[in-house]
Amino acid sequence: MARSVIAALLLNVCIGADLLCAPAGATTFSGTSIELFNPDASRRIPLRVYHPGSRRALAVLLPGLGAQPGDYSFLAKYLARRGFAVAEVQLELPGDPPIANSGNIAALRAPELRSGVNTVRYTIGQLDRLRYASATRPIVLVGHSNGGDVAMLFGSEYPAEVGVIFSLDNLRVAIPRTSRPHICSLRSSDQEPDEGVVPNNEQRRRFNVHIQATKIRHDQMWNGATNDQRRVMIAALRQCLDHRA
Repeated sequence: MARSVIAALLLNVCIGADLLCAPAGATTFSGTSIELFNPDASRRIPLRVYHPGSRRALAVLLPGLGAQPGDYSFLAKYLARRGFAVAEVQLELPGDPPIANSGNIAALRAPELRSGVNTVRYTIGQLDRLRYASATRPIVLVGHSNGGDVAMLFGSEYPAEVGVIFSLDNLRVAIPRTSRPHICSLRSSDQEPDEGVVPNNEQRRRFNVHIQATKIRHDQMWNGATNDQRRVMIAALRQCLDHRA
């Protein structure tokens, strides 16, 4: 049964995206759209892959609500140029229940956040199996808003698998108070996180968590940003990665 599932997965991927039928050394910085399927969750996983390679460390980009693979390509291409295999993953699917935007949002979004963690974990395993990234090396998670919350939850549950977490203004899930993985967060100018999400100054010093304020609005932290805003985001990501290195 397991073999038939994998065979079907490979067939569907090859039909939908020539890149995954090419040798594992194939290189692309523009990205190629593919789709995985998690049979345990009966869930499709659309994603965009940049610069695949069986020996390359994996960076996973997780979007904010309403975003699609390709909406953070300026960050994906930067990570690819640094040598990462990059997967920009779609967390929301058509037909999913509406995601809460009022009330106790963190609690109400718990099922979606759990689904996101499962999606990330499955994607990591499959990209390693397909030899388009190495899951044996600590991964990098980059997430905006709800995607940043998924990244923080994943890092809390699987810290040994993650080298760096970089969030663009996650608002609901607490940033782990830990030195490993290395954690950085770029904060927007117009949104306040839930209480306890961002560590206080003493915790930042103790665990070397880097928090940076910006003048960028929450809804500008994607491809729609200006060139100057993109430079700020890339510089913050570069600093985070360089510190870990």
